[in-house]
Amino acid sequence: ESHRVTVLAGQTATVSFNNVLRRGDLTVTKTSEDGLNQGVKFHLFGTSLSGLNVDEFAVTDENGVATFKDVLIGTGYT
Repeated sequence: ESHRVTVLAGQTATVSFNNVLRRGDLTVTKTSEDGLNQGVKFHLFGTSLSGLNVDEFAVTDENGVATFKDVLIGTGYT
């Protein structure tokens, strides 16, 4: 979304913008030679691009898949 603001000489303009935090799902697939992939707990933590802390857990299903739902988009998660 964009806004156009015109400020005339000698006047002040006040403008407000709201950011919408972006979210997404993150899927992790666990594989191993012994096939023991179910019930593995993954820990996702770090800081989102908006500066909010992320600290969540997900456990793998019978296919070795764990999904973190509705996670704030960021970089540097561990």
